[in-house]
Amino acid sequence: MPVDEPSAFSIMLTDLMAFLDGPGMPAGAILVSALFATTAAMLSIWWTRRTTRQRETIALILSVHWDKDYIEARNFFIEKRDSNEGLESCATDQKSDDFKKVAQILNHYEVMSVGINHGILCSKIYREWNMTRFVEDWRKSESLIASIRGRRENPRLFDQFERTAKKWQKRLK
Repeated sequence: MPVDEPSAFSIMLTDLMAFLDGPGMPAGAILVSALFATTAAMLSIWWTRRTTRQRETIALILSVHWDKDYIEARNFFIEKRDSNEGLESCATDQKSDDFKKVAQILNHYEVMSVGINHGILCSKIYREWNMTRFVEDWRKSESLIASIRGRRENPRLFDQFERTAKKWQKRLK
């Protein structure tokens, strides 16, 4: 009586069982464990960075709201922004206290924008908290910033603020 030839499936199954029972099993287990550990470590790092970025964004927002100098400068900025003369009226004397208050707010926006654009601060949280005001302040200070850029011959002044405001402006439409 002839003996049946083994099928391709039974050969693969036999080879797999030999691999698992043989010296390949420890190497395979080590490889799977290493991949799992690496994945878990990467997820942990990602989650920690995300949480830290969110926490720092909220801490920065809160710290500004308790800073007396910032509050005074912000109130002045709003007053000038909404007046008939506008923020440009502060550009005539860039050594005046009025200009320094306006510059403090513009610098704040620039620093926040740098942090957001480099992934240091959480864009989503800051945008949800301040997008409308941020974009409005950009619109109303754009001509002042153009004037400052021209006087200082530096077209990159407040460019991160501009970039962020223009990107967020599209979301408001």
